[in-house]
Amino acid sequence: MTSADTLAVPDGDTAHPLSPFQRAGLRHPRRRVHLAVRVPHLTAPDLLPRFREALAAMPVLSCTLVTVPGLRLPRQAAQPAVVEERADGGWRLAAGNLTVSARPHGDGTEVELDADPVFADRRTLELFLLHVAGTPAVTSGPGDFFVVAAEHGLMQAEGELDEEQRYWRAVSDGAPAGDTRAALGLQPGSTAATCVLSHPLAPSCSAALPALAGTLGSRTSDLALLALRVLLSRVVPGTAGPGRVIDARRLMGLDDEPGPLVQVLPGHHGVASDIDAMAAWEAQRDQHAEEDEAAGGVAVAEGAPGPGLVFDPHTRWELPVDWELIGAHEVRSGAVVVGLESGAGGDRLTATSCDGSDEAALSALLTSWAALLEDLVARPGTAVGSLRLHTPEALSRIRAVWNAGDAGQAEDLCAAVASLARRAPEAPAVRHGDLVLSRADLLGRIGSVAAELGDIAPGDVVAVVGEAHPDLVAAFLAVLWRGAAFLPLAPSEPRDRLEDAIRRAGATLVLTGPDTPELTVADTCHVLPLARAVAAPADPGQPDCSPGATAYLLRTSGTTGRPKLVPIRRSSLNTYLRWVARDLLAGPTALPVLSAPVFDASFKQFFGPLLAGQPVWLLTSDRTDMTAVHDELRADGRELTLNCVPGYWSELQAAGADSDPLPLARLLLGGEAVSPSLLRRTLERHPGAEVWNLYGPTEATATATAGLLSPGEEPHVGTAVADATVVVADAGGHPLPHGLRGEVWIAGPGLSPGYVGQSDGPSPFAPLRLPDGDVPAYRTGDSGTVGLDGRLRLHGRLDDQVKLRGWRIEPAEIERTAETAPGVRSAAVVLDDRSDNPRLGLFLTGDAEGARVRAHLQSRLPAAMVPATVTVVPAFPLTTTGKIDRQALLESLRDHAEVSPEDYTSGQLTVATAWREILGGGWPHPDQEFFAAGGHSLLLARLVNRLRSQGNTGLSLRQVVRRPTVGSIAASLDNPEQG
Repeated sequence: MTSADTLAVPDGDTAHPLSPFQRAGLRHPRRRVHLAVRVPHLTAPDLLPRFREALAAMPVLSCTLVTVPGLRLPRQAAQPAVVEERADGGWRLAAGNLTVSARPHGDGTEVELDADPVFADRRTLELFLLHVAGTPAVTSGPGDFFVVAAEHGLMQAEGELDEEQRYWRAVSDGAPAGDTRAALGLQPGSTAATCVLSHPLAPSCSAALPALAGTLGSRTSDLALLALRVLLSRVVPGTAGPGRVIDARRLMGLDDEPGPLVQVLPGHHGVASDIDAMAAWEAQRDQHAEEDEAAGGVAVAEGAPGPGLVFDPHTRWELPVDWELIGAHEVRSGAVVVGLESGAGGDRLTATSCDGSDEAALSALLTSWAALLEDLVARPGTAVGSLRLHTPEALSRIRAVWNAGDAGQAEDLCAAVASLARRAPEAPAVRHGDLVLSRADLLGRIGSVAAELGDIAPGDVVAVVGEAHPDLVAAFLAVLWRGAAFLPLAPSEPRDRLEDAIRRAGATLVLTGPDTPELTVADTCHVLPLARAVAAPADPGQPDCSPGATAYLLRTSGTTGRPKLVPIRRSSLNTYLRWVARDLLAGPTALPVLSAPVFDASFKQFFGPLLAGQPVWLLTSDRTDMTAVHDELRADGRELTLNCVPGYWSELQAAGADSDPLPLARLLLGGEAVSPSLLRRTLERHPGAEVWNLYGPTEATATATAGLLSPGEEPHVGTAVADATVVVADAGGHPLPHGLRGEVWIAGPGLSPGYVGQSDGPSPFAPLRLPDGDVPAYRTGDSGTVGLDGRLRLHGRLDDQVKLRGWRIEPAEIERTAETAPGVRSAAVVLDDRSDNPRLGLFLTGDAEGARVRAHLQSRLPAAMVPATVTVVPAFPLTTTGKIDRQALLESLRDHAEVSPEDYTSGQLTVATAWREILGGGWPHPDQEFFAAGGHSLLLARLVNRLRSQGNTGLSLRQVVRRPTVGSIAASLDNPEQG
């Protein structure tokens, strides 16, 4: 035998059309069926003629794709077989898409087969091996796959499958949105590695599974599929379930016909959580019967992606007697193939991917699937939403995480401030430029404000309107001293929004700082200028330290069109600050106040240093003036701990690019995602600095997890801090095993009791189903995974909420506000994050004018929530399910008409040139606003600094911030005293 030996096959020169099933298989560029068996008592030379004979009897196995001139689709033609000898006495046979390798093993042979499933499905390989062994199955029907394929194609062409096609089009139109594979974190990776994993079922489950299937008149694979559908319904609700492989042989009356006669059907809707397994199985049975009737028609349109997760019901290979299965799997690029396999060693759940899916995520899927199936078999009458998703080991980890968070009650902030003032009254407490307040001075100001609060009672709310200033620190502490709660507000906010917050919070007093607009409040509420409240130092007395009282209220964007008010208990604030002082402020570093008081991140900057025995550092520079902030930080000379959003830090780095690096010891980032490039740039410029990623919603007292980042590693937000419990759970609050993607839930002492005044609509506050009983928790709406290293990784939102420059924004709030403007019929907001400068775009229908609607929003919303662009369209594009197609809207965003640089004055050309360097795009119109072009306050500060560096030293941010256009900024260059 030589490498030239060939074996002719029938019809070798004939090109046959591909069947509809085969054409559907071409959507997977990489696809293989692999099978390895051990054949006893037969040598490799003995087996070769048997394989030759079987191949001649099944010519489809030796086919490959061929191009026929004039035809759009390729056809198939059988190819001659080529046999090569191997040095170990074995051989390798290749014919078309099929390869067979044989090598000696003991008194027998090990054989491996690889085939393209476009030509050979699993049943075909079974029939092939049975023929090799001399026990071929009885073939019914015409006995020629090429005839079957041609007839099937003719049926489709002549309309005999029209009813089936209508059925599958209806299924496609009503299918849930979303990619199940991506939602589970199993999306293809950057490599083409094949991953084959399995997870054994418990012996008790393997024993009981056939009995339950028999009782139901079902197959064990049907119950495995049901368990998988239940799991997906709980983990990724709203997405399509797994696709299903169906063998068309039985439907066509061709039970033992070789050839690719399987079809992948799309996944359908999930399983309701309140029904038991029996009812769920009956619904699945009826659904499968309906689908089987429609099988044969092309279920997934050609050119459309198939299901990302595919269930194969083939549970056991039918091999010749005494032949031993070594291993088998099928891979399809773009899909993870899962199934239940039965063998001598018991039942196993399997998963196979050929394009780099995360092995940890695949393993977690199998682990949770197995746990749920085992519980379903043990308790078939239980509601499927209550079936357990954990192994005993996973439950132990959850208990350990939960029990690790109880560190006891923390010292009260006010009590600590009083104690520190008694021990060292002359020690500095607040620094603001040349002004230094000692601890005794701060205590006197606290007493002064507390006295002016009048008859404020514990539990009352005091609104405090102001920017970072020593009096603001005293005001916050004075309110807490009296047992009341403070509501921080920014004087730059629209007056209507300030008054709405004061009214809905039920504030009985408003303390106002400089630049606060004149406010109209209820008769039961009083307005007091903060400057008057600190006129005379006074002894504040003993603080009211009731741990259950509310410490502060903050607002978050709301889906109803109005902000939500979040109350945080005093005990929660104390626990949070204990962690800040102990873990973040250790060592001789200074923490300046960089965050606005309306963000909860500012509280670690206002109060954390006090507990750590350090002074609060209030900058004299405007926080949006990056150059001034950078210079002030450098001039101080001390090692720094900085806390800000990543966008702010990026701008601060850019402002100091031409000077020596800041003496940075620790960087605390939070509020939005940290990009790998920002992390790399930071560590290159500050190689000795620690970079921490903080995560947590306002509803859980600012921070629930923290993680130290290293260059090159996958982004994460660390592990739970401040006694929080952070769990990835399904929609019902049942924690998921590590590695499986779900929703991030937070519990623990930092949890808010719920929104003020909200009594209608679904609430994100819900019970978390922990092993030792339910506990109150908060559903963040973030998709996440807890890895095997215990670190939390985030994967985006499960809803429409966006995070932009530290703001948590519900597009619905902007949309509802826009719809109150004259002429607006409906509104839709999209986030354009296609560049390094993310911005909001607003689309309207109706007869409104975009500029007037934008002015309407500016009078009612914070600047960060006002869309950069407003576009009026005749109608919104819709998806196939009738929803607004936001992606289509995003692609239609248009910029302000470009002008020619010859149209500018010299000053306008200077501004426009710097403008383009910062925002990109074309030449802006002289009347275009910087914010409407996609800029924000930090980028405006960079523009001002760029112009200053070009000799315009008299230009200030305050001059141009109210209406920053090319023309107005150019006018400020000519007249630096204006504004």
